[in-house]
Amino acid sequence: MSHLLTLQQKGVIVLKNIFNFEQLFQLRQVTEKCFNDIEILIKEKGINQVNNYLPSSYNFLPHVTSLNISALNDYDSQIITDILSLIKNSLIQQILVQIMGENLKIKLDQCWLRKQYAPSNYHNLHQPHRWHQDGALGLKFPLISEDQYVDIPLTNLITLWLPLTDCGMDRPGLQFITKYLKKPLHFNYLKEEILREKFSFEDFYTPELNRGDAVIFLNGTLHQTYVNSTMKNDRISIEFRFFL
Repeated sequence: MSHLLTLQQKGVIVLKNIFNFEQLFQLRQVTEKCFNDIEILIKEKGINQVNNYLPSSYNFLPHVTSLNISALNDYDSQIITDILSLIKNSLIQQILVQIMGENLKIKLDQCWLRKQYAPSNYHNLHQPHRWHQDGALGLKFPLISEDQYVDIPLTNLITLWLPLTDCGMDRPGLQFITKYLKKPLHFNYLKEEILREKFSFEDFYTPELNRGDAVIFLNGTLHQTYVNSTMKNDRISIEFRFFL
């Protein structure tokens, strides 16, 4: 099955070994440095005060420990240009164009650096991302919905997710529901027990990923952080969103 067909049917594809370690070495280094500096602030000032000491452009989100990709500019002014060039000259770009067309554009204000901690390393506010659809970005949901699906269009975007550490085994990874969904699922139904009843066991997909792999998923694809109590190491990743 082709990558494009898999993506259209399952809502997600994993591309193995798209980049090599050398290509991602500097990106990982500066991302780790950025999070190390934030963790120093957490220890010195407390998690509730961190945003008072960071540029507003970082848009640091303490509950999920993520920040805008623009933070990398303070560590390496060329690094964002370099990674975007790698993407543009890879199979990733070909697939993105096949799905969205030549007019797709990246929105850097919607691209994120993320750190997902092993449970024993959580700071006071940290929590993993629960089930959601990226295409719900910017949508206004009714407080109550008689139907599980809301009759409004998903935001037209596609997500590229790059792990900067191996993940899915001893580090937190991602979990997907491999069903192509055309509409947003109301937030009242984004609960583990409801989704387990709605979808079959085989629909839940938890890939083991390595640095150099790439994950592409559609706007309606349900996904969450995959983490369990046996994990002892933290994961860092970078997320790009492309729009029409």
